[in-house]
Amino acid sequence: MQINEAYLHELIDFTDMTSQQRSEVLEWRNHESVRNSSHNREIISAEDHVNFINGLKGDNTRLYFYVESDEGGIGVFSLTDITVENAVYGCYKNPDFDKKGTGTEITKLAAAYARETLGLMSLNVEVYLDNPASLRMFEKNGYKETGRTNDLVKMRLDF
Repeated sequence: MQINEAYLHELIDFTDMTSQQRSEVLEWRNHESVRNSSHNREIISAEDHVNFINGLKGDNTRLYFYVESDEGGIGVFSLTDITVENAVYGCYKNPDFDKKGTGTEITKLAAAYARETLGLMSLNVEVYLDNPASLRMFEKNGYKETGRTNDLVKMRLDF
């Protein structure tokens, strides 16, 4: 699926990924830099990874996409807890793809998909306080703080 944004990328639903793409995503997800910013910071086994992907089939409340550019796979984004009005957004980039602005590209693609394809009114995100780069990126992309816990900042983007 192509999103008509400033960036041309292909969004590949996790349930439609090739075995190579599945392996890449597992490798990225288990990379220390990605795990340290995730809610689940444990190493994920290949079996659990396959079971997770298979569990997405037919689940309209959770969408996960592999984001590919002409340079290859650049990252992943998810929309979870999807309702008629909003969803929770999550993302991580390919840790070996060091092009500046990749997180912003993925975030803009996700917002465009949520707004244009799903017709949502807003996206929610939770960012760890010890991840200032992500906090700045979300702020620059229009997300506003809606609350805090001891270790998280809750933010929302209204369309």
